[in-house]
Amino acid sequence: GKTYYYNRLTQKTQWDRPAPPPGSTPAPAAPPVPGAPAAPGAPGAPGKPGTTTWRYQPANGMPMPTRVMPEIEAARTSNRLQPGEVFQVEEEKPGPQGVTFLKLTNNRGWLFDTKPGVGVMCVREAGAAAGGDALPPDWESKVDPGSGKTYYFNKATQKTQWEKPASPPSPASPPTPPGAPTAPGAPTPPGPPADPANAPMPPGWESKTDPGSGKTYYYNKLTQ
Repeated sequence: GKTYYYNRLTQKTQWDRPAPPPGSTPAPAAPPVPGAPAAPGAPGAPGKPGTTTWRYQPANGMPMPTRVMPEIEAARTSNRLQPGEVFQVEEEKPGPQGVTFLKLTNNRGWLFDTKPGVGVMCVREAGAAAGGDALPPDWESKVDPGSGKTYYFNKATQKTQWEKPASPPSPASPPTPPGAPTAPGAPTPPGPPADPANAPMPPGWESKTDPGSGKTYYYNKLTQ
């Protein structure tokens, strides 16, 4: 993440800020130009063709120095990997008991993917093919040729960083709309009014017809 300075005329890069010419006001440094040579020892150049990416993920959780040759008990180098560290491999060599020896780039020594009696030591990085390792849009991973470490580069902002950018959260599924409430049943319309002539009579009452007028009248047999 450090700033370095690049001269487009001489193709020179350096960490120290160049002094402005006498009597002039220094202009702000221009952002890195895509395709410009990488700063010395800083992120900026892709890994070597044919390399593979691995992660030191030991079953015992301990740091480990690399070996000077592809043997588990070979002499150690001064390069020590920490659990979780990502590195580049330029050669994979099968060994006895199913062990694969890994030659790190930049002459950093050898490691091995498993150790008999211990278990897994290194795992191959699945890259963006695995859902959990996907990078956000415009981000890509690169390898620093000086240290062999992986860094991350944003093509849109030209930003580089060692930390892996967080993947964007998956869009939440829209909530299921609640079911429409059931409409209450429509009231039953009232029927036509009952015909009084056909309505039941109270006890003791009966209807009769007046022969003179033809009208109906009611007679109580109990009270006369």
